[in-house]
Amino acid sequence: MNPTATPSIATQVAPPPAYLTISIVNSHIGAISTFHQLQTKPNGVVAPSPWGGVPVPGTVACGSSASMAVPTNWAGIVLVSDASHKITDNDSGIEANFVSWGPDFENGNAIGTVDVTFVGGFSVPIVCSCAGKVQTGCNKDLFKLGTCPSAVTEGACANPLRGDLGVTQANPFFAPCQHAAYAYEEDHAAVSAGECQEGHINCCVGTACPPNPDQPA
Repeated sequence: MNPTATPSIATQVAPPPAYLTISIVNSHIGAISTFHQLQTKPNGVVAPSPWGGVPVPGTVACGSSASMAVPTNWAGIVLVSDASHKITDNDSGIEANFVSWGPDFENGNAIGTVDVTFVGGFSVPIVCSCAGKVQTGCNKDLFKLGTCPSAVTEGACANPLRGDLGVTQANPFFAPCQHAAYAYEEDHAAVSAGECQEGHINCCVGTACPPNPDQPA
């Protein structure tokens, strides 16, 4: 998610728990690899680490899951790839933050915000849910629906529109998931903000995951 974008948030949100738990469930056809990065704020301050420290790059077996708990003011991204390939910045990503908007907004409560991003590129399908409802992401395997516009490197298709803030339409390869997942820089319809205040975001990897009602038919 573009860090300068302000997502639309419901007028009323519930007070969150002390920690937000993010779980990744592997429903992919094989093992997946994950890589966690903390985000740096515009003032140069690095977001706080998850409880227990920043998770090391890891592998999640098919049918298994991995979780982390993050404190208020955490912001980060988890890149996900098929475990047969190295993680690159062209992989599918789960972006989330648990940031307090201050006393003038929602009484200072931290807001659980999440999106699935293919702005860097696409490697595996991902959808994220809260309270059993899909909030963001796309369960389509784009490799089976179109031709990557660039060379596929380490199992990931690089998005040619990365860094272009002027476009309003996805590249054809990424279009089957636009507005459900970030298919280009300004695709802000993909963000879920204030819908995950019960404290748990559940992200599912693979085409077997439930579809996002907002993904193109």
